[in-house]
Amino acid sequence: MEQPQYLAHLESSIPEDAWGYTVSSYTVVLEAWRRGLKIKFINENRRKSELTYTISNGEKEHVFSVARGDLVPREAILTCKDKNKTKDVLLKHNVPTPVGKEFNSEATEGDYVKYGDELGYPLVVKPVDGTGGKGVITGIQNKEALLSSIDYLKTDLNVNNIIIERYVEGKDYRLYVLDGKVIGAFTRDRANVIGDGKSSIEQLVAKKNKLRGQNPALKGRSKILLNKEAKVLLEEKQYDFKSVPGKGEKVYLNTKNNVSSGGDPTDATDFFKDSIKQIAVDAAKAIPGLIQGGVDMIIDDNQEHGYVIEVNSRPHIRAHMFPMQGKARDIPKEVIDFYFPETKGQQVENKLFFDFDIIYKSFVEGVCGEFTLPTYPESEIILKRYELTGVSEKEQMSKFCSLRARRYQLNGYMKGIGASKSSLVLVGTSEDIQTLLKDVKAKYKNIQLSEKVRKSPVRIGFSTINMNRNTSKKSSTTSNKGKGSKASKKVVSDDIKVTKNPNDPNIDGYFPLKLTEGSKKSVSKKKTTNKKTSTSLNKNTTKATQKEARFKNRTSRTATKPLRVVSRMLKRK
Repeated sequence: MEQPQYLAHLESSIPEDAWGYTVSSYTVVLEAWRRGLKIKFINENRRKSELTYTISNGEKEHVFSVARGDLVPREAILTCKDKNKTKDVLLKHNVPTPVGKEFNSEATEGDYVKYGDELGYPLVVKPVDGTGGKGVITGIQNKEALLSSIDYLKTDLNVNNIIIERYVEGKDYRLYVLDGKVIGAFTRDRANVIGDGKSSIEQLVAKKNKLRGQNPALKGRSKILLNKEAKVLLEEKQYDFKSVPGKGEKVYLNTKNNVSSGGDPTDATDFFKDSIKQIAVDAAKAIPGLIQGGVDMIIDDNQEHGYVIEVNSRPHIRAHMFPMQGKARDIPKEVIDFYFPETKGQQVENKLFFDFDIIYKSFVEGVCGEFTLPTYPESEIILKRYELTGVSEKEQMSKFCSLRARRYQLNGYMKGIGASKSSLVLVGTSEDIQTLLKDVKAKYKNIQLSEKVRKSPVRIGFSTINMNRNTSKKSSTTSNKGKGSKASKKVVSDDIKVTKNPNDPNIDGYFPLKLTEGSKKSVSKKKTTNKKTSTSLNKNTTKATQKEARFKNRTSRTATKPLRVVSRMLKRK
């Protein structure tokens, strides 16, 4: 398999807590934040990958969800959600799309069969309002398969309204359109495995899912599943999950090409003729106000014909950023250029990133209703790493360095290495870094300090790792097993539970929090006039408010660090 080409400024910049679908939001925010724009996350009880956030330059502010900004109107969003309405709009504007028809819950088997015969096989069935390829079944060859597919949608997926449409031969692509231009595209090969002549299909799937799990965009709910659909496809080849395909044999396990269904994304941005790109642009223009969106198309090998299958107003951009093959496309850059053109051309350096897990957990725990990221440094910053030897008072020294780092607004960490060594990583202005080092040398005259190479970025803030006085060599090894290890622990302070560093329990980090009035626990969006439910909601709100008050009024150093940092900054001014 061809090795993908990823974006250099994102290398080691996406914390594992933001992998998967959340990559889409995180990379847009990271791009804006590194340009010096102000970022605020808003708690609206959304899932992790769809948190609402705002980006502001101080004069104007835009609201985003995933990578979609507020310049996309409500009408366009509702049109894209309804596949049948989308089809009608596309046909009205002469955009090529497969002929099809919607059927509601009152339709009979006779209605389905009659329309299927009129269109001619093969066919496609899908939910009217589905997303992520869920429930889309393609290549239906006869009436028995048609009725079986519809029964699966209704019985297993609880779908009422469905669409039956003509199947179009060709390859599946997703094209991202922004402001009348195609800025990214990828093809999606159906979930598959390639035999090695030794491993069973079950084993091959496990191996490939492990490989997919190492891709920031594919971790999570994008695994290849050995489900009912896979079983049916294998039975057609007289295979089952235990069968061993021949070496080099490609075995498909899904009829859908979606990445979320286990499909393999490969970049195809430079592949298309202008005529094909124009169809995608025309599809976006056909939907009033859709200035950005994802256009799903089926295109024949010769690019003579292209058909629009769906249009998505809020497509995830993760597969553009981290394809399994081909060149990554910088969609976040294009999005921020469009919404904040005055920041175009700013060089984005890969030196700092922000923690995402603490934001989401603050919302889930009801700690805050809004979370504002600390401002990205305005001055030119550098990244340095130093090794300190002869460190006899680890705990005392780590506290000293932490205080000095915060005083000089430096980011980074101090990490214990063995009995008398420590690593000090700093990001900030050259002047501030040298000032801190001067202070360290003045206070600890017996230590030796040498500069080492450091290239990977650092989380904003300053933390200490394995610098406790009683930290043994054994605990140090256990706490650094790697990303997502079972040894990961949480720092718990009374009723506030926040992961400071998922790889190490011995940490004394800080992160500036934006606490706002009126924070809420996560509650159901379902509206009701039931008095009992209303009372429960008030209780939840009261508890969350009390929790926030307790947090603000506490005197422990861990909880009050963000407040003390702000206080010192104000005093210096």
